[in-house]
Order: sequence, then C-alpha cells, then structure tokens
Amino acid sequence: KYKMTITKIQFLTSQAEINEFGNLVILVNNGEQIKSYDIMHADEREAVEAGVDQLFINFEINSVIEIGFGLGYTAQKFEQHGVQKHYIIEPHPEIYQMALDWRESQPNKDNIIIINDFYEQWDRRQEDGEMIKADLVYYDAADLTSDDPVDFITITEDTLQVYFKWATKLVAGYGRGNCEVSEYLEKFNYQVGQNNYAQPYKNKQLS
Repeated sequence: KYKMTITKIQFLTSQAEINEFGNLVILVNNGEQIKSYDIMHADEREAVEAGVDQLFINFEINSVIEIGFGLGYTAQKFEQHGVQKHYIIEPHPEIYQMALDWRESQPNKDNIIIINDFYEQWDRRQEDGEMIKADLVYYDAADLTSDDPVDFITITEDTLQVYFKWATKLVAGYGRGNCEVSEYLEKFNYQVGQNNYAQPYKNKQLS
C-alpha cells in the first residue's frame, strides 16, 4: 500500500487542534493541499487508561518517560497511579503547550518534566552528569498497523533499543485491538467492554 509520510519540519509547523469529535489532529500543508492526521482519538480513552492500569497490576512503577502527550490520557493515568517522577517528551509546539497547561493542574507538578524535543534528540544528562532513566518508557505504537503513518514516530526495533537504554525495568506500548508486536516483545491481553486489546511490553528483568 502507498503510505503518505511527513517530515519533522512539516510536523513541527503543522497546526494542532481538537476536532468536532474530540480527536487530536494535526493539519499539514504540503504545498498542494492541507492533510489532516489523527494523533489521538477521544473514543480510545477507555482502552488507553485500561492499558496503563494493567501495567500497574503487573509491575511496580515509580517513574515513567512518556513519548508524546496526545490528549493526556496516559499522562493523567500515570499521575493517578502516583508516579514519583514523570517525564513527557513532546516535540510539537502546540501539543507541548497543552502538556504545560495540563501540568499546572496537577498536584505533583513539580515532579512532572515536559521536554520539547523529539525523543532521539533529547539530551538526558542531568546537572550532576548522570543520565536520566525511569522504571518505564511508554510509547504509542499506533503506527505499527497504520496504513497512513507519520513515519518518524513509527516504532522499530532500533527505536526500542533506544528506549531500553532509558528504562530500568520496563518498556511498554499503547494497547490496541489490532496491535502487532514483534517477537522481540511480549504482550498481555485485556478487555474493555466487548473489545479485546493487546498491551505490548518488554520486562527488562526477564531479558
């Protein structure tokens, strides 16, 4: 199938908005037309939140690095579970501002760090020279099965290797009913209503 992709520059200069359905979309001008890309769907909220709950059922998580903010569903869930340190990497300027606004509403806001960058460009060095790590690196695996991906956020084996270097325990992805995972990852299944979902993960303690 033909796959439309966009560049990082197009992504950064796109307009982000929440449409009439409550979905987060970006509008990209490629010089010929304006194309809308879905970033997060409002009707996925239950599945997203249930996937985060499943992680806490199976693992002890005190700190998390999230790749992307979206509509903030997972970010809010991690806060409700009481994570002590919370990093969110969000390159898009308007979605980054949404994350900053959300942070101000959180009781734990002093321990929430929002990074305006792409994950592969993030300098994890702290003031003492130590590299930031967290118990969990959490990513959105949407583009593994998309016919119309935003190519620079597609999760690959190389991407996961980077995430593993950041995680002290666990790397996990956003569960979807049709989520495909490679043999490199494990998964557990859970149900929301009548729908079944797969939560891809890799427990570093098992590797």
